[in-house]
Amino acid sequence: VQHLMELGHRKIGYLDHMSDRPEHFDPTTHVHYSVLDRFNGYCDAMRDAALPVRDFLGSHMRMWDDPLAVVTRWIRQPDRPTALICHDRRVVTQIIHAALTHGLSVPGDLSVITFEDINKCEMGMTMTTMRQCWEDFGRTAAGVLMDKIKANNQSMPAMSLPYKLELGQTTAVCPG
Repeated sequence: VQHLMELGHRKIGYLDHMSDRPEHFDPTTHVHYSVLDRFNGYCDAMRDAALPVRDFLGSHMRMWDDPLAVVTRWIRQPDRPTALICHDRRVVTQIIHAALTHGLSVPGDLSVITFEDINKCEMGMTMTTMRQCWEDFGRTAAGVLMDKIKANNQSMPAMSLPYKLELGQTTAVCPG
């Protein structure tokens, strides 16, 4: 959100797989905790900036029911966001395909950023991404595992690791 705001975007949307996110992470569901955490982070950043949350799907829709129809409907909205944060690669591919199919330029008309650790999306563009350092991730995971073993397998507190913004071809200054 911060990067997109620095580029002048104020209408920033968010897209993940489903809109029916649980209010709190529940390990008995099939929803990965990152879906909820990333969405909540987006919401917090938008509220801190006094900007409206633009949840891409709206209530009771799932991205994978008919992904191209879902994103195409959104692309045609008169007040669509100028920037979009996507949960992962599958979402990015659908939105870029729909934008290009409907005459929008990425990033000229629509800036797109993702959390997925990818260099290029399937459309051949270098993605702007929030990357995790996998070496740090592995080192931290090994440390947590050792702590868990020492703690006699007791539950350990959740932790998040920092992301690093890596600029690509999918974000630009807000049009207009």
